Amino acid sequence: SQAEKFKAKLALLGLQSFIEPVTINNKNWYRVRLGPYQNKQALLQDQKRLNANAIKSIVLQLKD
Repeated sequence: SQAEKFKAKLALLGLQSFIEPVTINNKNWYRVRLGPYQNKQALLQDQKRLNANAIKSIVLQLKD
């Protein structure tokens, strides 16, 4: 439910996200992710919006 609330918060900021379930150390977690991005400028624009709203983020590069 926390992930759904956070996804809704991002939607209010105009950001489209999705929830990704993962298992770490036998515990279920739910990541809220943005992207993938077609170009670096779009990524930087969303990062700026997140930073302006005091939301920490990390950038992950997908493997081909």
